[in-house]
Amino acid sequence: SVNVKTLPDNIVYDMTSLKKLEVVNCNLTTLPKNMEHLELMAYVDLSYNKLTEFNVDVKEWIYLHRLQFRYNNISTYNMESLWKHPALRVLLANDNPYFVISNNVDIHMPMLSWLDLRNNSMQLPNKFGKDQFPALLGLFLSGNNLNTFPDNFDTLNNNLLDMYIARCQIYTLPSYLSTFKFLKSFDAR
Repeated sequence: SVNVKTLPDNIVYDMTSLKKLEVVNCNLTTLPKNMEHLELMAYVDLSYNKLTEFNVDVKEWIYLHRLQFRYNNISTYNMESLWKHPALRVLLANDNPYFVISNNVDIHMPMLSWLDLRNNSMQLPNKFGKDQFPALLGLFLSGNNLNTFPDNFDTLNNNLLDMYIARCQIYTLPSYLSTFKFLKSFDAR
């Protein structure tokens, strides 16, 4: 672990060829403004830091296929941009205890195949199914306050290979889970 609390502001203008950014376990607390100027960004890993905000318009990163900001404290982020990214395939946002998804955000992530939201103490929005995530294969939700499943959750039945819902205050599994015929891994401890 190193102590890199901030990145230089000029990287967003001087490093415009940057495609991969990994700042992991560095005590990072803030990101430079205008990160969206790094238009070629394809892979971002900001895990194991101390970020509380991720206010980046990631829709400007049209090549972005993997975004990780696990083990931070992110509570503020560009929700509209993130949940409508057309190319993102992997989103690992687990272990951000104040991370939420508003019911007001219109989710459509056509390429997302792996979504990890474990241990965020959150609830899912009412619409969280195949219309929102047509390519979703892995969904990791353990350690959240789900209580119930979203209205259209059953529509994920023909895609999901892995689903983790342990420690989510779900005491009765809906009967439609038996239609999830491709599940290879299911954790509901």
